Amino acid sequence: MGLFGFGRKKTPPPSPAPPGGGMTVREALAGMLENAMKDCEGRIRVEDLLSAAAAVTGEAAIRAVGEFDADAHDFAPGQAVMSDAINNLLCGDRSDWDDVPPGSLFGIIRKGALAAGYGPADFPDVGETIGIYAAGIGRGDDPQAIWGRPALSVPVVNEPREQPLRHAYELRERVRVFFKAQDIAVADQPVILAQALAVVLGHVRQAIDPGVAIRLTLETLNGMAKMAPMTAKHLEAGGA
Repeated sequence: MGLFGFGRKKTPPPSPAPPGGGMTVREALAGMLENAMKDCEGRIRVEDLLSAAAAVTGEAAIRAVGEFDADAHDFAPGQAVMSDAINNLLCGDRSDWDDVPPGSLFGIIRKGALAAGYGPADFPDVGETIGIYAAGIGRGDDPQAIWGRPALSVPVVNEPREQPLRHAYELRERVRVFFKAQDIAVADQPVILAQALAVVLGHVRQAIDPGVAIRLTLETLNGMAKMAPMTAKHLEAGGA
């Protein structure tokens, strides 16, 4: 089985390395995220990689907007926290791809994915992508089963095995160290992560249905940008 196979992470990956040998920051960040999601046999489950990378990007969007402290808030982890500012950062608060600003997170991901071989038909309607999270709040009869998981429209077989909320928390310090080493401001971090997400999408294009990959990425990013993150305080109190 190739690199992008199935498996679960068993051992912690090495610390992120700085870009070198002509590697761009986005490529180095994509490589760090991919290494972090390798299992003990060096394989990566594509869905978990895309989910984790999108979750990290969503949390970075929360930090960049700055409406509350992602590390020390009083929301329940996993609670929906809707935000017009987040919608603006994600897609310029637009519902049609023709109107989405190219510098928004969705715009950056779309441009990079198209350049990597995805087609326009792989991208779902923007309004649908944004609306699925709100429509899914409070869904189902088992709150524990959906905790930390934004609603998705992908087949069940393509859903991540672990909660994106947990992935974001587990990768938080690695991402923080990476950006500190590159001296990248908090306000700029979601853009760099969106660029890295596009790189990751290019790497996995042959390993997953492209439409599923895009839906999983965008829906997770949207949902996690509107979900209260896990904090050390909540974790210590038994919040996870």
